[in-house]
Amino acid sequence: MTSDKTVKLHLGCGNIILDGYTNIDIVPGEGIDVVSDVRSLPMYKDASVDEVYLSHVLEHFSWKQAPEILKEYFRVLKPGGVLRIAVPDMNKIIRLYVEHWDWFQDPAQKVWSGLIYGGHETEYDCHHAGFNFPYLKYLLESAGFVDAKEYVPSEELGHHDASFGGKPFGTVSLNVVARKTGGISTVSSNFRHTFLERILIVLQRIFEILYEACISIRMRLIRKRLYGSWSVKSEIIRIMRKLKKS
Repeated sequence: MTSDKTVKLHLGCGNIILDGYTNIDIVPGEGIDVVSDVRSLPMYKDASVDEVYLSHVLEHFSWKQAPEILKEYFRVLKPGGVLRIAVPDMNKIIRLYVEHWDWFQDPAQKVWSGLIYGGHETEYDCHHAGFNFPYLKYLLESAGFVDAKEYVPSEELGHHDASFGGKPFGTVSLNVVARKTGGISTVSSNFRHTFLERILIVLQRIFEILYEACISIRMRLIRKRLYGSWSVKSEIIRIMRKLKKS
C-alpha cells in the first residue's frame, strides 16, 4: 500500500500489482492490499483520493449499476482528482467482427466470446455491460466528471494490462481519462494529448464515421435490392450531420 500522502487506487487489480497504488480486488492474492468489492469504497472518505484507476472492470457489473458506481468514484476523489478507466470498446469489437467475418464463423475459434462475455475463469469474470466512448462519456458527465477524453496507454505504470489490448484481436480497449470538477488537474503529461495526437484523434473519428457510413450504405443497398426504394440523398445528409456533430 502506498505510504506517501498521494492516494491512488487500482481497482479490480487481479494479478497486476501497481507500485504506488493501493491495489484492491475482491479475490485475495499476492500483492493485493485490500480485499473488497470495488463497486463501493466505504473505507475512503469523501474527497480523499487523488486517482482512481480501473482496467476492464466496469463491464463486470450490471449496466444499471454503472451510474452509481461512477458516482462513488467521483465521491472519493479530491477536486481535480483523476479517474482513468478502460473497458472493452463495443465499436471496435463490432468492427472487428465485420472485418473478420470468416474468422468468427470458425466453430473452433471460441476465444472471441471472451471479448463480449468475459473469460469466465471465475464467478466474477463475466461481462454484464457494454460501452463505447459516447455512452461512457455520458455516464462520466452524469456522475459529475469533466474533460472526458480517450488516451493511449503508456509504459508509466510499468505493466501491460487489458487497456493495451493484445493478440489475436489487437486494440479493442476504450481508454478514457476524466477528472473531478474543481482543483487543478493532476493528469500526468504522459496521458495528455499532444497537438498532433489531437489532430489524429479528429481524423480517426472522421474515418470511423465514414467507415460506419460505408457499412450502413452497403446494408441499405442490400435492403433496397430485396425490399424496394432507398434515398441516397437522405443518407448523404445523415452522414454530413454526423460529421458536423463530431
